[in-house]
Amino acid sequence: MARRVSRVNTDEEEVELNMTPMLDVVFILLIFFIVTSVFIKEPGVDTVRPDAVTEEDENPSMLIAVTGDDDSADRIRSLSAGEPKLTARLVREPTRTTTVKTRYIADGQQLLRADEESTEPIRPETAEQIIKVLAE
Repeated sequence: MARRVSRVNTDEEEVELNMTPMLDVVFILLIFFIVTSVFIKEPGVDTVRPDAVTEEDENPSMLIAVTGDDDSADRIRSLSAGEPKLTARLVREPTRTTTVKTRYIADGQQLLRADEESTEPIRPETAEQIIKVLAE
């Protein structure tokens, strides 16, 4: 007896479901709902909040320094005058040079700092002026 050959393909093929079009539709619907939604402001009481008082408002920073009578001291004085939360009390000593710190930076990193300063102690008159500034 002859065996009949089935016309049905018996090779099992793996069926793969492509989800990309469905995800595209879901995202388009999500965007549509977000754009067309109406945001309702809940009724309630509007409160008036007082402005906070910070420590900086009450106690501004104070800079007390001994400077020379030169261009660097004038620059410090002008820069500190532009800062509203800084009170500068610069005591000038005519025989002294103002300390200048020069930073050498490469690629955002400090490589070297060179200081030009006087290492002599301050005069007694200058020390008295500093004490008066601190007492204010």
